[in-house]
Amino acid sequence: MKILNNNEVLPKGVAVALGAFDGIHMGHRKLIENVVDYAKENNCQSCVYTFDTLPSGAKYINDWEKRIEVFQGLGVDYLYIQKFDADFKSTSAKDFLDMYIKRASYVTVGFNFRFGKGREGNALLLKEYCMENNINFQVVEPVYLGDEIVSSTKIRGYIEENNFEKAKKMLCGDFCVSGIVVHGNAIGRTIDFPTANICIDENRIMPSEGVYATVTEYEGKMYPSVTNYGGKPTFKDNKILLETNLFDFEGDLYGKKISVHFLEKIRNIVAFGSKEELKEQLIADKNKSLGIFKKSLYK
Repeated sequence: MKILNNNEVLPKGVAVALGAFDGIHMGHRKLIENVVDYAKENNCQSCVYTFDTLPSGAKYINDWEKRIEVFQGLGVDYLYIQKFDADFKSTSAKDFLDMYIKRASYVTVGFNFRFGKGREGNALLLKEYCMENNINFQVVEPVYLGDEIVSSTKIRGYIEENNFEKAKKMLCGDFCVSGIVVHGNAIGRTIDFPTANICIDENRIMPSEGVYATVTEYEGKMYPSVTNYGGKPTFKDNKILLETNLFDFEGDLYGKKISVHFLEKIRNIVAFGSKEELKEQLIADKNKSLGIFKKSLYK
């Protein structure tokens, strides 16, 4: 997959899916499958056109590394990442179409897609433009999970509510957080619970602070784990980190990338009177996390 950056020209005759695509959920995948299938059937190339930041200003679900991995897995030929800056925001809907869409042979969007200065452009305007310029066009209607429309907004709500089962169904995969392991204060090692620590981007959607049953992925292998997201009130440390204790793992993870998959919230974060009390609770957390892991799809 080739990545195109701001203001580069799309290849002529390309099939394009337009959208934010930060979750790449069930609805997004339908758009992408449309362009990939069209490209294969019409001997052209497929493209996802998206933005470096979310136009809505919402917190993102998947980081760029994860999004690129999914796009590649879905068979996309080109990924166009448009810088969503002040200049781009001032572009009219008509100018946007002339600049980026006129060379396309096929365009697909979601039913609620808006574009151009002040969100003036919609699916109807895009359809009229495509008809005038002999571009094939399709609007993807809402995708439902049960009686709910699948959307990134819904998924963010489920993540904040710690409803990872619903989020997983809409995302077609776990809600997970990836990052490079950084040095912490090594308190966990003093009570035989060493943790791998990840700093969290403030623009990423996250569940509530607490202790979670998780699965941690490292170099393609999945380890059952228990994760603390938040501060450490027992040690009067309010710095927000993601701290994960991997079960049955030996080795040094500093500077390495891990991905933490969330399964279920175990409890809220509380202050304990001593290290011994904390250690007893962590043992209980570990046992509960193992039970949740065994009931999950990872067993």
